[in-house]
Amino acid sequence: MTQKCLSCGATLKKGSFVCDYCGSDWTPDEILRQAEIWSAAERVPQPFDQKEKVAKPANHALRVLLFIGLFFTCAPLSLLFMWLGLAWKKSTKIAMTVFVLAPLVAVLIFGLVYETVYSVKAETPKIDSTAPPPDERPYSKISPQRIHAEVFNKPNLELAARKKIWRDSFPGLWVKWNGKISQVSIYTTTQSELTLEPLDFTGLKIKVYFDPLQNTTLERLKPGEKVMVSGRLWGINLFDSQVLLADGALLGPAELK
Repeated sequence: MTQKCLSCGATLKKGSFVCDYCGSDWTPDEILRQAEIWSAAERVPQPFDQKEKVAKPANHALRVLLFIGLFFTCAPLSLLFMWLGLAWKKSTKIAMTVFVLAPLVAVLIFGLVYETVYSVKAETPKIDSTAPPPDERPYSKISPQRIHAEVFNKPNLELAARKKIWRDSFPGLWVKWNGKISQVSIYTTTQSELTLEPLDFTGLKIKVYFDPLQNTTLERLKPGEKVMVSGRLWGINLFDSQVLLADGALLGPAELK
């Protein structure tokens, strides 16, 4: 069987490993040496094409502008775009992620504490379709001052003790109170809200939940107006001294004593 030179293709003499035509040496030892040289050459990093690997400055600037726009409109989406679409250093991306997510996490933690540690809410809905009309409700004589004195103005009592006082004495009772409007929040897909301040003392807020069907009436109200509202004692928040009334109804101007 004839052997050919791997370099030029010429036929090698029988028993010879040296090509008479091009002089290539194909002895087993030389082949191994050449193989080692080729293997080492393959491991050497090859120069890359700058035009293909490096993003064009103009394109990069547009991506940064898009990231800034997303940051101010939807911060979580801007993070996703940053990780997938911007050629920033990993350390920079991590720093930006912490910068964006830290406030969001803080807000979530505060909201969780606000709703679980400081709040007490009834299991009944805020708006009950079977609730009696305002003129047929069995009103109690409980005043905002009494709730403030027995539940909120107890700095020496632990939160659990104040929550127990509320649960044992107040939920579900119907009241009608006077107050000065501090905020009107109109919603169409959930309960609208009216925030009041008691007329004759400070230190307590009253938030009343209204059926969206009453939005037309609520839209006429302005902050600073004094009104009388009706509602069912539904919950409290001890963090910001707030009493929550469900099934709210606007009875008219405040009745001044």
